[in-house]
Amino acid sequence: MARKEGAVAETEQTAPATTRPAPVRAAQGYVRTDKTPTKEMRGQGKEVMDALNAAGGTPLTAKEVADRCVFAGTRQDKERVAGFYLSQFKKEGFVKVSETPASTDAPQA
Repeated sequence: MARKEGAVAETEQTAPATTRPAPVRAAQGYVRTDKTPTKEMRGQGKEVMDALNAAGGTPLTAKEVADRCVFAGTRQDKERVAGFYLSQFKKEGFVKVSETPASTDAPQA
């Protein structure tokens, strides 16, 4: 028998969807290294660097850095701006990443 186009077999309709629990993610904590920028920093990058320097060696997540910064004059999400600069600083060697267990209030993806 030929099936009509668009028709779905009964087993396909009633089959329950299998869901897996979301994996537990580790939060990335950023810590300043000994390397210093050669040029004087300004603007948003300076705010992120100042927040990391003020932490004094305690690992901060991107959200914690964003909470310590003002980022005046931007329409972007503060956490997104902080994440951008943290990734740039990581590439340049100004910060290093330390894995910390995810907090219970953080959303898991």
